[in-house]
Amino acid sequence: MAHGAEGPRAAGEHGVSDHTTTYFESFDAARLALHRQGEGRPVVLLHGLFSSADMNWIRWGHAERLAEAGFEAVMPDFRVHGQSEAPQDPARYPEGVLVRDVAALAEHCGLEDGAFDLVGFSLGARTALHLAARGVLSPRRMVVCGMGVSGLTGW
Repeated sequence: MAHGAEGPRAAGEHGVSDHTTTYFESFDAARLALHRQGEGRPVVLLHGLFSSADMNWIRWGHAERLAEAGFEAVMPDFRVHGQSEAPQDPARYPEGVLVRDVAALAEHCGLEDGAFDLVGFSLGARTALHLAARGVLSPRRMVVCGMGVSGLTGW
């Protein structure tokens, strides 16, 4: 079998516990989880809808492979996902909330324009496109996958 093809890893298996989890406050003081693994040029990995950094990037070994290749995987859990806060007040979900959360992440991590890569899957891909199209972040490279093109006009 190919590396990683054996399926998701259980907690405690090689690689799964090699990441760290901390928390940061977003623009509205929402407490968001931040998972990191490896050292080197940062690669921000944005997960899909109803998922988490653990499900999209950690369990399947993607973060571990990036770390082994000399990168730092920087993986937030979007609000209401994974280990991040799920505010109950609808006012805590203004338009562009995920874009603002990732901008707060970039500020928290000290990510400078052109000094990091950005990867998004599904909802994370749409968020990455919004970040770049609005000039909020300027990654060195960007990869988007697992999303449709419906609704991508009029930004």
